[in-house]
Amino acid sequence: MNLSIYLFLALSLAMILSTTLAVFYVIPIVKKKPLGIALILLLWPHTLRFISLSVYSAVEFGSMRASTDELNQIVAGDTLSAILAFIAILAIKFRKKWAIGFTWFAVIIGSVDFMISLPQSMSGLPGNISGFTWALFVFLIPPLIVSEVMLFWQLIYRKGEPLHSRK
Repeated sequence: MNLSIYLFLALSLAMILSTTLAVFYVIPIVKKKPLGIALILLLWPHTLRFISLSVYSAVEFGSMRASTDELNQIVAGDTLSAILAFIAILAIKFRKKWAIGFTWFAVIIGSVDFMISLPQSMSGLPGNISGFTWALFVFLIPPLIVSEVMLFWQLIYRKGEPLHSRK
């Protein structure tokens, strides 16, 4: 049994489904909302990235194999990204002047975390995870990537637009 093929297939299907959901439903909604609301809707899923803390339990109970350094990097990047996303949401909600700049910062940090940890974890992942960890990886990462792309799209496409009113 080649777990790499199954993981690739599962991730591919999850990416296709996440992208389709975004195109059919999320994009039409965020296009009609004020920029602030659109960003908040797209930031909320990233507040769940702290769930990467579960990798410590996965290693402890045998459903994942990874070095302490790898685990710490995964957890630190995802937890920081979750905290930054939440702060960005609060900044937008409470109409802080620095909200857009901070949202850019949060999105860039989240993207850098993906770019660093995904290739690193994918290289040895298929034979090193199972059970809940495998499902978590397959079902959480693709929607987060799609949301990350949509955040960049909103920040670039709607540059200069006020956060709390629609043209």
